[in-house]
Amino acid sequence: MGEIFKAIQSTIAHKAGWFYILSVNIFLGFSMYLIFSRYGKIRIGGADAQPEFSYWAWFSMLFSAGMGIGLVFYSVAEPIFHYISPPYGVGHSIESAKTAMLFTYFHWGFHAWGIYAIVALALAFFAYNRGLPLTIRSAFYPLLGEKIYGPIGNVIDITAAVATLFGLTTSLGLGVKQINAGLHHLFGIPE
Repeated sequence: MGEIFKAIQSTIAHKAGWFYILSVNIFLGFSMYLIFSRYGKIRIGGADAQPEFSYWAWFSMLFSAGMGIGLVFYSVAEPIFHYISPPYGVGHSIESAKTAMLFTYFHWGFHAWGIYAIVALALAFFAYNRGLPLTIRSAFYPLLGEKIYGPIGNVIDITAAVATLFGLTTSLGLGVKQINAGLHHLFGIPE
């Protein structure tokens, strides 16, 4: 089963990598547009809504949820991985060090936050400003209308739940690997 997923990932990366990079750049650009346009003035929750948290608390929660265990593990591991084995060029070189940092900033910088922002804004706007359910199907209301309450909406929500499950599993798996390595290092417990 692992080989199947590896083949799928390799095919997607080689055939559609350009589309992924283009999409992420569009998400980031659209997020920046929303911030600085008249839409950036729309208050989530309605015109009279007051924030429940301070900016600092809000930022801290977003940062923790967005980065999670991945930043703890990959902030060091990813640059080293790309330095040793870059996607192009020769490893252990000045060029591979630059490439490693470019990939790390792409994966952990503003681009990731552009994706998070689009999804979060769609959920928040339609739930708190339009009174729709706080589910991903609500973000499709402008496209599908009342069909979001039928089988199409169910498929959208199930797909989102499965994608979230895969993301959480990855994060928890990385955390378990770190704990396991720490216990092995400190107490000699077998990995």
